[in-house]
Amino acid sequence: MTSASIVSGVTGQQLVERLDSRVQLLSGSLDVPVSGLANLAERETKNVLAFCSKEGEKARKLIANSGARIILCLPDVVRLLEGTLPDKTLIGLDNPRLGFALCASVLLDTKPNNSYAKDGQKVSASAQLDKGVVVGTLATIAHHCKIGANTRIDNGVSIYPYTRIGARCLIEAGAVIGATGFGFERDEQGRLHRFPQLGCVVLGDQVEIGARVCIDRGALQNTYIGTGTKIDDGAYIAHNVEIGQDCLIMASSVICGSVKIGDKVEISPGAIVRNGLRIGNNARIGLGAVVVKDVEDGCLVAGVPARVIHSNTKAGTKE
Repeated sequence: MTSASIVSGVTGQQLVERLDSRVQLLSGSLDVPVSGLANLAERETKNVLAFCSKEGEKARKLIANSGARIILCLPDVVRLLEGTLPDKTLIGLDNPRLGFALCASVLLDTKPNNSYAKDGQKVSASAQLDKGVVVGTLATIAHHCKIGANTRIDNGVSIYPYTRIGARCLIEAGAVIGATGFGFERDEQGRLHRFPQLGCVVLGDQVEIGARVCIDRGALQNTYIGTGTKIDDGAYIAHNVEIGQDCLIMASSVICGSVKIGDKVEISPGAIVRNGLRIGNNARIGLGAVVVKDVEDGCLVAGVPARVIHSNTKAGTKE
């Protein structure tokens, strides 16, 4: 599921023209129509565009197992794979991630969809609200959102397209769910190009989101908040973050992109977790801590940078 539609009729040839002199090597047909953008890990075979920044054997395995038809990769990877994957089109360039961002500007249909239901409600006609959902004054629910039974959306909440919210959730005033993630790639001149943010936000049942919380949608996968988790006022959850069940994320915490958090984790006020880290089950992050390394199951960490204060690995066992 993506939070943007794709311009129809774009072919691999047009993407190569957009990339211009950055393209160093090609393998495969460019007449393929491109139906979307995807993560390289996508297994279902489709005419979608993906990118791979890995080298050598690791790149070969990732590309061979991907369902994507057109893949941006390093020139040496094109040479390595040439003739071995006849069903794929490989486009070689020095920075595949930048190339992916540039291609997104051709493929994505960015026309706004601001259709709302009758009577002036800020609820899109395509949004699906189950029985018992309450929507406060000046709240906005965009197109193709789904909200489970008996969930309450308070005043001034903004919910972006394709967001999924479970049953019996509470979203408090001023929260923003599903805004564009902060992802950019620099080109050779240092100019910034937005990396496409095509995922959405998925909340499990009985999730509570405090006032002024911001949860960004994922880039090529979803941002996910597990059932029963509670997020306090003013916290920020970046794109691609996955949070387990029954966690407490306290006020003004910052969870950077692609962090994976286990079940029953507690993160104290003002803590910061660096991007890409793993926080184990039942771990605890102390007040104002700056976490720069993975945290194992059952550990308590605190300080700047955070260090282990107490370890109880048995506490990390899932029930």
